[in-house]
Amino acid sequence: MAQGRDMSCVVMDFTLHSDFTFVRKATSDYGILLFFNQVTVGDFFRLRSGNEVIDETTKSRSNIFMSSTDMELEINYSKGSQLRRVGIYFSPNMVRKFVPESMRMNLTWYTKKGIKNVNRENINFELKSILNEIFRTNLKDDFGRLVLQNRIWMLTEKFFLNLIAKQPTQSDKADNGRYPKTEDVVRIQTVERMLTRADLDKFPSIETLSKMAMMSSTKLKAKFKEVYGMKLYEYYNRHRLLKAKEMITGGGTTIKEAAYSIGFSNLSNFSRAFKKEFGCLPGKIK
Repeated sequence: MAQGRDMSCVVMDFTLHSDFTFVRKATSDYGILLFFNQVTVGDFFRLRSGNEVIDETTKSRSNIFMSSTDMELEINYSKGSQLRRVGIYFSPNMVRKFVPESMRMNLTWYTKKGIKNVNRENINFELKSILNEIFRTNLKDDFGRLVLQNRIWMLTEKFFLNLIAKQPTQSDKADNGRYPKTEDVVRIQTVERMLTRADLDKFPSIETLSKMAMMSSTKLKAKFKEVYGMKLYEYYNRHRLLKAKEMITGGGTTIKEAAYSIGFSNLSNFSRAFKKEFGCLPGKIK
C-alpha cells in the first residue's frame, strides 16, 4: 500500500503454496527499507546479497531487518511458509531531508553490514502489539487506511527511538559492544517464543528456559533483558495480560474466562495485575 513518493508501506499476511523468491535490485542512491517479520518457515529460509548467503531452518522468525536500497537482495521462502510482514520504504530524498547527518552516518555504518543484520533486531512487546493492530485493521475503507498510516508511523517512531537509544560506540563498530552475538540472539528468540505461546498456562522454570537457550541462567537473564528490555517473567506477564485485554475488549469473553485462560485462578489477583499493567480495572475497558 503506497503512502507517497517519499514513504510507502506493504502489509503481507498469507501462506505460500509453492516456493517463492522476493528479488530487490540495488539502486544508485541511499534509501532505507525496514521490514518487521513474523514468519513461520516451511522447510527453509534463504537470504542472499551478492556472494553472501544465509540459509536457516529455524521454524519461527520474529525480527526486524533494516537495509539500504543500494544493496541487492534476494529472499527465498519455501512452500508452506506463513508470512506476516510489514515493510516500510524511506526514499533517498526523505532520508536526506529528515534524518540528521550524525544519524545518517550511523545508519550507513549499520546497513553496510548487509544481511548480517538479519537477526540483530527483535520485535519487542510494544512493537508486537502495534503489529497485531495492523494485521487486524480493515483496509477496505478510508478509516482503516488512516488507522494503518497511524500505526506505520508508530512502528517507525518506536524502532528509531530504540535504535537511537543504543547509538554505536567504537567497540560496537568492532562488533564487541552492546549488541549480542547472532547465535545468542537466535537462542533468546527461542525463549521469547516459548514465553508467548498461546497454550502456555504458567511461567516455565528458569532452569527449563536456560536449557532451551543453551546458556547459564545468569547469562540468559542478562541477555534477554538486553534484547527485549524486560526481565523474563515481566515479559511473560505483560504478554499474557495483553492477551486477556484483547479477549475482553473483543467481546464474547467474560473477565473471569479471560483471567482463567491466561493462568490466573484468583480473580482478585488478576484484577490487581491488570490494573498495575494498564492503569484501570478490566471491568472499565469491557
